[in-house]
Amino acid sequence: MGMVPFLPQELVDEAIDYLWDDFRALSSCSLTCRAWLAPARTHLFRAYRLSDDTHCYRLERFLEKHPHLIHYIRTLSVYPSSANKEDLLWLKRIPAFLSQLIRIREVGLARVQWCHVASDAERTQLILMSFGHLRRLTFSDVAFESSGEVRRVLAAAPNLTSLHMYHVTWNAHCALDPISPPRCYQYLKQLLLHSVSSLDTVVDGLILPDHTLELRAILIDLGGKDAECTGRLIRACERTLEDLHLDVGANARITNWSSNCMDLASASRLRVLHLDSLVLPACGEWLSGVLLRITSTRLKAVRLSILVCYIDGLSSLDWKCIDQHLSQPRFNGLKLTIYLSLAMGFTPNKTVPSEFIFSSLPTLQKNGTVSVVCL
Repeated sequence: MGMVPFLPQELVDEAIDYLWDDFRALSSCSLTCRAWLAPARTHLFRAYRLSDDTHCYRLERFLEKHPHLIHYIRTLSVYPSSANKEDLLWLKRIPAFLSQLIRIREVGLARVQWCHVASDAERTQLILMSFGHLRRLTFSDVAFESSGEVRRVLAAAPNLTSLHMYHVTWNAHCALDPISPPRCYQYLKQLLLHSVSSLDTVVDGLILPDHTLELRAILIDLGGKDAECTGRLIRACERTLEDLHLDVGANARITNWSSNCMDLASASRLRVLHLDSLVLPACGEWLSGVLLRITSTRLKAVRLSILVCYIDGLSSLDWKCIDQHLSQPRFNGLKLTIYLSLAMGFTPNKTVPSEFIFSSLPTLQKNGTVSVVCL
């Protein structure tokens, strides 16, 4: 009698992992044998998205009937499909529901007002306690009443590895009593801040005196605001920072910025630098200072998105010094990509700015790669 072939559980898990979001195949796997059941359920019940009262009710009833499946849920996304206040009453059930998900690791909230979710002290406490287990938190189009609420949310989630905030607003600034014990975000690796009411509020909530961060990737849209908080953030994680993407946001005050606003001299592990929404000649001196302070021997790519107001604006950059600095042996193989947008009324010959840049970086072209894309 032939023996039934035996597959190591590790091999079964890896094979099922390849299916990922093929729910029909995953369902079939879960019915095949007991060894395949748990890894298939890990994907089948991993993530849920709630958009209205019906979705919320069905999931609540489903878990009441099958409570043993609760520990498979890792991700919950709340994206209301309606903006009518009467249709948002179900959001009040989210804190209590979230508190039941003992292994929840990722939460996303979108198109909501925080007061609709945390409508009273009890619900606020429930949802903030749940945030303590999170590894990833995403807010998109979320409105808070005050900066104090934002700080309390951050303080409740000290174990985050990733924090994303898109268009997060609040109406008032208020002082927050010191949190005891203070939260240290030692696991935070990725931070994205895009169009938030105050970068300082978020940055102040993450940086503690005499503590550093372990951030590896930062994406910040300044939205025309001051860059001082960005400098503080970079200094707090200069030992670990690898990927920095900064959208200047056509800041009219950039001529008053100092290079210290974004000093990369101590960012020794930096691999990728992307500066967006730059305007020449307004930011020429500042941009030159930033590039000339780079020291990381791991740097592989620099990407610059620049709007050129007129041809002489290109001369605002110190091309000679930039060429000499980025051509040093420690930057061998560096890829510099410049995306150029030409202002209205600019010369119709787009090759003029490209030729100017290429002729200004002769040594860098020998030791690395220079690309110019005219948009």
